[in-house]
Amino acid sequence: MRNPTLFSCLIYLLACACATPTPPQGGPRDTEAPKPDPQQSTPNEQVNFVRQPIEIAFDEWIQLEDVSNQVLVSPPLEFRPQLRIKKRSVIFEFDPREQLRPNVTYTINFGTAVKDLTEKNVAENLRFIFSTGPNLDSLSVKGNIRDALTGEPVEKALFMLYDSFADSVVRKERPLYFAKTDKEGRFQINNIRPGTFKGFALSEVNGNYRFDLPNEKIGFPDTAIAIAAGIGTELVVDIFEESPKLRRIGVDTGFAGFTKIFFNLPPLRIQAGHEPGKAIWQAIEQDTLFVWTAPENTGKLVFQRDNAFQDALVLPPYDPDRPLPPLFVNPRPGQRGFRQSPFEDFILRISAPLKSFDTAAIVLQADTLLKRVVPSVFIDSTDARILHIRTGWQENLPYRLEIRPGAFTDIFGRSTDTSIVYEITPIPGKSYGNILLKISGLDSAYAYVLELVVNGSTTVSNVLPAGVTAREIAFRGIFPQAYSLRLVEDRNANGQWDTGSYELKAQPEPVYLFELEPMRANWDLEAEVTVKR
Repeated sequence: MRNPTLFSCLIYLLACACATPTPPQGGPRDTEAPKPDPQQSTPNEQVNFVRQPIEIAFDEWIQLEDVSNQVLVSPPLEFRPQLRIKKRSVIFEFDPREQLRPNVTYTINFGTAVKDLTEKNVAENLRFIFSTGPNLDSLSVKGNIRDALTGEPVEKALFMLYDSFADSVVRKERPLYFAKTDKEGRFQINNIRPGTFKGFALSEVNGNYRFDLPNEKIGFPDTAIAIAAGIGTELVVDIFEESPKLRRIGVDTGFAGFTKIFFNLPPLRIQAGHEPGKAIWQAIEQDTLFVWTAPENTGKLVFQRDNAFQDALVLPPYDPDRPLPPLFVNPRPGQRGFRQSPFEDFILRISAPLKSFDTAAIVLQADTLLKRVVPSVFIDSTDARILHIRTGWQENLPYRLEIRPGAFTDIFGRSTDTSIVYEITPIPGKSYGNILLKISGLDSAYAYVLELVVNGSTTVSNVLPAGVTAREIAFRGIFPQAYSLRLVEDRNANGQWDTGSYELKAQPEPVYLFELEPMRANWDLEAEVTVKR
């Protein structure tokens, strides 16, 4: 006799299995991507489209992943649409508040959001296109977006087109068309109507299609973009972060004669000034300006840069009991001694600017017999805290450097109380190499900054003056590793790379990058590079 309870349970389980799609078990692996079923889907490439839900049916069970990043609508919608799965279909629903633009072709690009349920095969190049007017626009524009300083491609940056040429449009309005770059920095906008447009690139932070944050990277073509049938348009856009306005964010006057002034960014080219007749020394480290004065010198301290920034502060009244800044010397002596490049000076870094030095108290001795060597000693011309000790370092010969009391005197009249001893061993010269460069294609109207770069950081730099179209330059005594060459067209001759400005319609200074062969020890690396615009 049939067991009614058991029979009911079987029916229930069978119904559940039919209602809930699950990946099949066993069998060959599914490698086919889901394919749209046009017969069961909302017709694609419609004209005179009226807002309605859009259904795209597939030939197998599907799932949605990373919808917020993958599904892009151009022109962008004001309100976020809703996407959901219904059986084997994706349903795209507009927000009820959405007002579609008249006579515009829209593209819904699903990216990699739609995948099958079994192996997550992606329905690639899945797009839905419609026009709110009587025609589908069919023109396109493509290009590349790269970082202005590094030359690297920028992924997930937006390139946007506007039918307004007002400067404020990129801050206040959504674009008429846009596309997002891939890993190689490439973009392509399709289904554009004929016309002339304002182009703008944006690597945004908040996802609102507007340039409204100071740390967003931007870029823009110098001219309007004309799009017409039969005219291919391909762009290269360099994006950059605008330099924020320099501002003072803090001051430390805890020591007599020494003031630290903190800024929101490195205060390059800033100059500090005091009342006439009062000596002043300054140095810049990262985002801080160090200023030294005589302890009794009070009054107003002024600092400015290029007539674009000016600020002032009043130093505290003179107090004979206020301490001077600590005095110390770097490097500090170590038990293992110091490995010294034979091509460079031994450098002493003092915590305060130097007023003078006494070579009789700077004792350099060579080999185990401690033979006296007379070095060349001088204060650095760009930073009075640095004392150079120069000699012809002989390979594999041990040196002993003794800095005795009175070897130097800082601006406060201080020196070390005890001797400091350094054990120095020069590195063999054959451990280094030379880079011999021939550079052509320079614009004689501009100076250039030439930099050797390792892992994005500058190791050696040189300034090439204006007036020539070709130069030969040698970097000698270079540590063997992989270098690249960065050449900055220094259009304002300030010795550094300058970013652009949207407000001033100024592009960043051009940067040219060249890969060099890896540097080997005891080798001359010869390279010829040509600047191509």
